[in-house]
Amino acid sequence: MPDLSERVRDYVDSAELPVTIYDVGAVLDRNLAAKRERSRWRPVPILVGVGVAALVSFLVLQFIPTSGYVPSSAAAKTVAQIATVSAQQSNNVPGPGQYLYYRTTKGMEGLSEGAVGSRSFPLLSTETIETWVAPDGSGRQRIDVGQPTVLLPGEEQAWKSAGAPTFGMQVPGVTDTQFPSDSRIGGPLVSAANGQFKLSYIDSSQFPSDPHALQQYMNHYFGITGGAPTTFLLAGDVLQAGASPTLRTALFHLIEQLPGIELVGQMSDATGRSGIGIALNDGKNLRYVLVVNPRTSAVLGEKTLMGPVASQNGIPVPGGTVLGFTTFNASAIVTSTTATQR
Repeated sequence: MPDLSERVRDYVDSAELPVTIYDVGAVLDRNLAAKRERSRWRPVPILVGVGVAALVSFLVLQFIPTSGYVPSSAAAKTVAQIATVSAQQSNNVPGPGQYLYYRTTKGMEGLSEGAVGSRSFPLLSTETIETWVAPDGSGRQRIDVGQPTVLLPGEEQAWKSAGAPTFGMQVPGVTDTQFPSDSRIGGPLVSAANGQFKLSYIDSSQFPSDPHALQQYMNHYFGITGGAPTTFLLAGDVLQAGASPTLRTALFHLIEQLPGIELVGQMSDATGRSGIGIALNDGKNLRYVLVVNPRTSAVLGEKTLMGPVASQNGIPVPGGTVLGFTTFNASAIVTSTTATQR
């Protein structure tokens, strides 16, 4: 007879889940899939965090196991303690006439494309996404795409001399969409009535708390397949998209059990906020980092760094170069689609 965990996995595998229209890259990303098709470089979200050695030691010593799984590394023990902190946080659930508001800024690398036969240049495209979403998927999303910048400072003069080509990168500008909508810009989106789309609202009560079952559920919910790096990044995104304390705790326990996670120690996100860095390598040439505030369990940001294989498509890229990032601002419950939280 199958045990409970096997029955949970079987249920998750056969459950009928919402059809979500979005790319594997991140819950809050808008058109990463299209950018991946356009660019020969892989856009990747990134996280960054900060912490001091004394605080890390405190977190490790204070860790108390909550299940049969016993963390064996400093990274796992630290994430487990952060999970206990997350369970004590307040629950941001919109009521009638309210919206969950969250704001993210993303940086995504890509190759500019000029005239046939001309060289390409690695650039960084940025966008700020503000989302207001009600539990029924109605709301608003405002996306502000900035001008691309040169990824490697040493390439800037050559790029300008070539006419500063940006073909293949996101076009700068602002889109502002009310949902439900006929537009497929933004997201993540789910199908609505009359061929329209609405914003995806994560119902924390539907996500299982068992780490394995949670990973399988997210794969189905978001329509993805992938290994530990995909789960690592997706968990970081979901943590900042209105997850309840229970779901936040489960997500941290899922991260805790991923093979290969490393404790980086004190780090800063792309805006300079301090936290603890938890890292995972993709086994190829990329290193992903989540930056977490250990006192609140808030994910401050993500970073993607160039690994030891310091080149992409024949272009030298120094190891440790930031290829992409995501920063998360505090979320809030608001009463209109114009109210914000800074």
